[in-house]
Amino acid sequence: MVQTFREGLNPGEGFNVKSLGLIIEIDGNSNNNKKEYDAQRQAYLEGLESKMYCEIDCDVKQHLKTVMMGSEDFIIKEFGLADSIGTNPPGVHT
Repeated sequence: MVQTFREGLNPGEGFNVKSLGLIIEIDGNSNNNKKEYDAQRQAYLEGLESKMYCEIDCDVKQHLKTVMMGSEDFIIKEFGLADSIGTNPPGVHT
């Protein structure tokens, strides 16, 4: 199940994929000058045994394909899901 932060992990914009333990966060202007808060929030969320992938909102808006490829690479690296999403031929493991 995927839920937006508005439904689950407020505040912020992003998604929580509980079945994977993955949090995808989209940072915008509201995050400017909040590095300490962001670091504390990230440490808290990762303490929930979740991995966090962050992108900047303007990159999502202007470079969606690159963002999608980056998130896919992150998921493969962190969760070892290459075979299940078809990145590797059957029987080839990374």
